[in-house]
Amino acid sequence: MGGMIESLGIRNFRGIRSLELSGLGRINVLVGRNNSSKSSVLEALSVLMAARKGAMVFAETLRQALLWRGWYGALAVDDLFHRGTDTINLTARMQDESVTLTIRRGDDELRGKLVAYLEIDREDEVVPKFKAVVSREELAPGGFDEHEVTPKVFLPHHGFEFLIPTTLRKFGYAEVLYSHAYEKRIVKDSIRILRQAYPGTKGFSPLFKEGLWVLHVETEDGVYPYYLMGEGFKSAMVISFLMPLLEGGYLFIDLAETFHHPKSLRVMAKTLLNGAVSHNVQVFMTTHSPELIELLASCDVPGKDDGKIFHLQRGEKLSYRVSPLSAAGDILQDIRADLGS
Repeated sequence: MGGMIESLGIRNFRGIRSLELSGLGRINVLVGRNNSSKSSVLEALSVLMAARKGAMVFAETLRQALLWRGWYGALAVDDLFHRGTDTINLTARMQDESVTLTIRRGDDELRGKLVAYLEIDREDEVVPKFKAVVSREELAPGGFDEHEVTPKVFLPHHGFEFLIPTTLRKFGYAEVLYSHAYEKRIVKDSIRILRQAYPGTKGFSPLFKEGLWVLHVETEDGVYPYYLMGEGFKSAMVISFLMPLLEGGYLFIDLAETFHHPKSLRVMAKTLLNGAVSHNVQVFMTTHSPELIELLASCDVPGKDDGKIFHLQRGEKLSYRVSPLSAAGDILQDIRADLGS
């Protein structure tokens, strides 16, 4: 990958007219009310990181972003653009390069399509990487099983993942994830982590049922399909696999606290911090939970020393206040007041 993202610029993407996030850390927590564009920041990052892997990965990731929000026809594509604008600009500055993705509405013979350009700036040399033309039809649902996981949509293979609650329920995702984890010999580490929050966990077994390979979870009480486990368990399991699988990459988590009870939330926070450092993963997460921020700040692991909190607020324009994660106590009162908690 291109190293840690140091700053991110977003122009005319969804509800964001203009936003520059600078001083990013190893762990980045985006907090704020609903409609403060937290999820849009993660979507922008996901699409931008996908573009670095080529036109095909970019197009498929953009398609997934539209489906995550809920496909509602051509308007779902139009609403990528802020208030009728024609061009989206996304820029990430890293330690050794600057990456700029431009997405514009097609005109003339390309009307009704999106045209995307990617440029990488290294040592004062601008390198054009690709030009992609994507039709609305290509972005629409249909053409393959929406629940099927194939290598081209399995994002960890490309060094990043955008994890949302519905990812946990996508059939095939857990099986592919387990296969990569087994090959890398990290399954035992995942079980050890899971036992901290779910002591009855014994292991995993992919079993062939009704013509399908289905991952099963071995517990003290029996063996159950992964899909029958609680959502908190699924989230903890997926994160425990993802951190080592994303070695040197990026993890984007929307509403990180979702489904977790207090103990599993604590385990997840510690897993993210430890994994970010030991596996060189840069983490971006959104949350509505001051409790999660407190847990991250109180964990006695080195990862929090390079953590940042970005408190997004939407007034006449989108703004934010940034604070070191280690000094979370200084802004938690303001965050609670903003969230009404």
